[in-house]
Amino acid sequence: MRVLVVNKYHKLTGGADRYALDLPRLLMSHGHETAFLSMDQPDNWPADYPLYTVPSGLTNKTWKGAGAGERLSAYLHGVYHRGAGAVMAKAISEFRPDVVHCQNLFYQLSPSVIRAARRAGVTVIQTLHDYQPVCANNVLFTHGHLCEECRPRRFHSILKNRCYNDSASASFLAFSAKVVHTMFGLYPQGVDRFIAPSRFLKAEIESFGVPMAPIDQLNYFLEPAAYEPQFDPGSYLLFFGQLLKHKGVYTLLTAYERLGMDVPLVIAGTGPEETGIDRVIAQRSLKGVRRVGYKKGADLFDLIRGARLVIVPSEWYENQPYAVLEAMALGKPVAASSIGGIPEMVDDRVGRLFPPGDATALADVLRELVSDERCLREAGKAARQRVLANHDPAEHIKRLEEIYRIAIKQSSTIPG
Repeated sequence: MRVLVVNKYHKLTGGADRYALDLPRLLMSHGHETAFLSMDQPDNWPADYPLYTVPSGLTNKTWKGAGAGERLSAYLHGVYHRGAGAVMAKAISEFRPDVVHCQNLFYQLSPSVIRAARRAGVTVIQTLHDYQPVCANNVLFTHGHLCEECRPRRFHSILKNRCYNDSASASFLAFSAKVVHTMFGLYPQGVDRFIAPSRFLKAEIESFGVPMAPIDQLNYFLEPAAYEPQFDPGSYLLFFGQLLKHKGVYTLLTAYERLGMDVPLVIAGTGPEETGIDRVIAQRSLKGVRRVGYKKGADLFDLIRGARLVIVPSEWYENQPYAVLEAMALGKPVAASSIGGIPEMVDDRVGRLFPPGDATALADVLRELVSDERCLREAGKAARQRVLANHDPAEHIKRLEEIYRIAIKQSSTIPG
């Protein structure tokens, strides 16, 4: 089978990219031909398969400093990027895929890539890494709290709350995109079949009642040979991931302040909350907290292996976070918020759950676990076994091939 993978990035910025970049290798190892379509960025990862790229526009980081002309261009591209559609048409003509497997598209690529595939009669699959089909800012979280105000299709709430990047102009883009995509049936109606890694994400999106194709649940996969575990407890607590408000780092800092134990906390990652986090660390004199910046590959794995346990204090409806998966695969127990898809992964055998946003409960969990080396070691072993059982690459590709076959059989074209 020939599969064209589509993701806005061909580099690692988060969990969606991790899956998008791992997928071609898995497909090729099982005899499938693969190509990739993404934005053209100078730090794109090298590829050993055909890589089709769309000229980059503005990103979340560059939007605020952009001029009026750049913003207008980005606005039009976010709603419907004709250039991305043209690149998709070229990729289909040259690569001739049986399936286009989309990952994260918004707002850089837009549903133009889906429409181009459907016009060419190619089946379109999308793995859902967030809540884009029902939420303009993707995460059902705004201004420090969970939000479902767009249920069902009350798109004006996007403007009222300025929920996309806390920006009126960016939120107007998200509002316009939702209206246009819905009015013309571009998204999510253009996709033949969806995949949700967590049962929670599948059920939550379905609960909105938005007309769309069926959603199949399929866990992410990890290659076990790439994750050499270390079960002996390390010397520090660890958070790694993007530094965003909804990732719960401020709750973690409060919990650490209340912990009252002489154990360091390491924070790895970058993001818009770096300055705010540094300010809190300084104001509260949290001398045991150390930020180490962005880590990846072997450096990240070594950092995880050296941890006592990994903390995932998310306050949004997490899907199936790689922070949990990779920590468990490396033999580390996880203390995580009981929110979204996380309770499907974590229980008392592999770590502990605590209520999201509850710093006191998190401090209690850490206090319980930190000194119990036997518990940490046994939980780490159980965590590793759970990942091996539930995230096996061979099972993933078997199920994925089945989903591809069903979608190809059931797919139909939309009006051009």
